Amino acid sequence: MKLLAAAAAAATTNSTVGGAAAVYVVTSGAFTLSVVDSDGTAGGTDGTVLGTIEVPTGWTGIIHKYPNQFLKGGNTAAKFTKIDSGAYY
Repeated sequence: MKLLAAAAAAATTNSTVGGAAAVYVVTSGAFTLSVVDSDGTAGGTDGTVLGTIEVPTGWTGIIHKYPNQFLKGGNTAAKFTKIDSGAYY
């Protein structure tokens, strides 16, 4: 896995994570993660929620999304790292 950016703290607002199509997620506490459609606003809390998962402390995994979609956390107990730029979408 090639990391394309430094890890960034999760936020409770919409983030494209640098336009990533795949994001490596590491949690430091219980975490709720939502994928928000492109009708949302970067830095906002609006938009259609496409799905939400609850993950435990110490969870690591990869979330796939379209580059124009957002990730939004229920808190800041995670770090996001861009691993795919979505250049093929």
